[in-house]
Order: sequence, then structure tokens, then C-alpha cells
Amino acid sequence: MPESKEEILRKVRDLLSDPARWTKGWFAKDSSENPCVPTSKDAVCWCALGAMRKQLGYVEDDLFMEITRDLEAILKKQGYNHSLATFNADPATTHNQMMKLLNLAIGEDE
Repeated sequence: MPESKEEILRKVRDLLSDPARWTKGWFAKDSSENPCVPTSKDAVCWCALGAMRKQLGYVEDDLFMEITRDLEAILKKQGYNHSLATFNADPATTHNQMMKLLNLAIGEDE
């Protein structure tokens, strides 16, 4: 049975909980900061979308899109009218803001 959205979001949050494992500009990077596929064994840091791909692979596209839409709906409610990818890559976006977004999506405020 596929994992629930909440389970996936918890795994994404856990993966990105260390700021060193969160990145901007690429789905994933290796230890030399070269871009790589999010599911690569060489990946050491991910953007939010890359972390979702790491958890879901490239098979669960419907669930990937559903979670992405949910996160973007939260962003829109907060007045951010751009995509999740843009939010993640925005120079003004902090690790704490990304964690807050994931917590809100899971149903936890902190």
C-alpha cells in the first residue's frame, strides 16, 4: 500500500531537518556540490521537490503532484503566489521557513 501524504511529508521534513541537507537551485547535489539525480546514492542535499522525489521515486507522479499542490496552496494562503520550486530557490527563503511550510502541511505548527 502506498504511503500517505503525511508519511511522505514527514520523511521529507526529516531528510531536510539538517540545514546541510537542504539546497537551492537543483533537485539534489553530491558532496562536491555538483547537481545529481535526487534518487542517486551520491546525493547529500536536496531541495523540497528533490526530497519528495527521493521518497517517491519517479513512479508516484500523481502523489508527487498532489503534495506539491498542497504545499503551494499553503504558500498562497501566506501570500506567496509562486511555485514551490520558486519558494525553495528564492534567496530570501530560509531553512526555518521551509521547515515551517512542511510542518504546516503535516498539521504541526512547529
